[in-house]
Amino acid sequence: WNYARFARDLDDSTYYKALLRSKRGIIIHSLTDPIPEGPYGRFVEILIDISNEEKRRQTSIDAKDGIRSIVAQGAVPGVPPRGIKREPIVTINPRTGEERRNHRWVPDPKYKGRVLKAFQMRASSDSLNKKQKATQLFSSVNSYATFFRNKIYMGTLEYGGMVFEEFEPGLRILSSG
Repeated sequence: WNYARFARDLDDSTYYKALLRSKRGIIIHSLTDPIPEGPYGRFVEILIDISNEEKRRQTSIDAKDGIRSIVAQGAVPGVPPRGIKREPIVTINPRTGEERRNHRWVPDPKYKGRVLKAFQMRASSDSLNKKQKATQLFSSVNSYATFFRNKIYMGTLEYGGMVFEEFEPGLRILSSG
């Protein structure tokens, strides 16, 4: 409907529009962006594409700020890894002061012993099949590779390309015994 839906990167937008026009003979129209007919139409398109790229950049910054804000208040969006469960909390939007319902991650007592056992077995170099038999944490042994790499079990949250050291001491399943 508008050029922002076409591409939010100047190079991608230029490339794909040129490909459609020159290789496929397609005429591109926008229902929302006022592109004039004539020689200055492409210039206006480029300005719109630059503006869309800037909007994408700013949206990315705002999203990361939002994530940092709620994580600083103890909340984590999304589905937690095995051995951790979600617990409702209220966070405050720093821009508006509004309360929001979010979730923090806490150790799940149902899995805590099995998570500890899996890491103990890893330290003793037991096979994945043996770990699976003893813990029954996953339906597939392939899941253990991701599980063992996740630093959340040591108290470090990696989320949205950001790293939060010393995150939520209660999540340090491995060091809390």
